[in-house]
Amino acid sequence: DNLETVPLKVIVRDPIAKLTLDPPQATVVQGGSIAYALAQVSTKGDSESSFLGVVLTMSDPAGGVLNRDTGALNAGQTRGTYTVTATAENGTTVVATYVVDLEVTAVTLTPVNATGIVGSKVTFASALTYSDKSTADASSRVTLEVSDPTKAKVISPSEVEILAAGSFTVTA
Repeated sequence: DNLETVPLKVIVRDPIAKLTLDPPQATVVQGGSIAYALAQVSTKGDSESSFLGVVLTMSDPAGGVLNRDTGALNAGQTRGTYTVTATAENGTTVVATYVVDLEVTAVTLTPVNATGIVGSKVTFASALTYSDKSTADASSRVTLEVSDPTKAKVISPSEVEILAAGSFTVTA
């Protein structure tokens, strides 16, 4: 006689056809964090941002910790490349790659000053300086920009062509 009925809400979802992790790849500073999002796409094409029924695993605990509540990857202190795998109940999986690296504290271009004639090309070398004071070639990792496109243009990741007399600034 004293039994109380409690309504029960049942959610029926269409089967999962695809999972996406965004970003699918990223670089994270040691000890830093980035936001990530998981989307479940049903067989009908409906998309839902939900971790319900999905297991997240990190390839190595040294890479960091995934926080399902905040949608953050808190990077570890060990440099390296790590994968995050999301697996739905039906076995559908998606993998994202995260690189844990040192913080870049400076980008250096060499030469610092250059001169040339119209039509000539100037080749730059670029280097990254990290928080531990180590350096690395950055030629394939930076993009050059010129301050005045009427005076010069970028023609490759490390080369600028002089188009007109005058001065301009090249930044990486």
